[in-house]
Amino acid sequence: MYEAKFIIGAVAGSLTESGRLGYICDYPIFGQIAGINAFALGAQMTNPRAHVFLEWSSVKGPKEAEEKLIKEGIHLISCQDTASLSRGKRSSFGLTYIRGEDRELLAAPSWKWGVYYEKILRQFFSKTVQDEYESSSKALNYYWGMSAGVVDVSFSETLTNGTRHLADFLKESIVREVCSPFLTPICIQGGETIGQQQGMLNQEQIAGMDYLVENVVGSIPAYTELTPIAQATVDTSGVAAATEGAAERARSAEP
Repeated sequence: MYEAKFIIGAVAGSLTESGRLGYICDYPIFGQIAGINAFALGAQMTNPRAHVFLEWSSVKGPKEAEEKLIKEGIHLISCQDTASLSRGKRSSFGLTYIRGEDRELLAAPSWKWGVYYEKILRQFFSKTVQDEYESSSKALNYYWGMSAGVVDVSFSETLTNGTRHLADFLKESIVREVCSPFLTPICIQGGETIGQQQGMLNQEQIAGMDYLVENVVGSIPAYTELTPIAQATVDTSGVAAATEGAAERARSAEP
């Protein structure tokens, strides 16, 4: 999903006048941090002055996170990806322009589940999955994205032609693997640099990110800040920066 987030971030950077963008994430788990960073790098590419203000719905709640960003004068917000039904009204998701009661969805990641399942079934029929499993004796993980056709981005018809041309160009470049959201060197919070020479991060480095890039305003929440449900999720697949409190919590629970 970080490929889609990179493109959406580039769109957001091109649209903002203030340079202040919002991002609401749910859990600090593997994969989610890459989405935040990709969005911020995409925004920085089209607007060098862009800053992404990060809030977590798993700390105080999605509504509270959104209200905090709006109070700070931020109206272009990357809301949570999953659309949920609440009292018959679907919540915002994807890049949303919010001003008062007006909401406009400008761009959103989309999952092509039909393509995904077809690929899986074809591998079963060809016994490719069985061969891969027997040769590795480990659980199989597939990192399929835009080049595989299982991830896409949808856009509002209100976007200008120039913005759509930019998004389409980035998408085609990612599909052809001539563009990567994570091209090193990458400057992160604290002044550290990831990668000294130009290159691309591999999938393991991307999936395991536990840091935020320099133009993100915010931090990865501590374990103790999370809701009980979020803590259970982090126990399973949380990044290191969010699980430091898990061991302490386990020790305090010992008799």
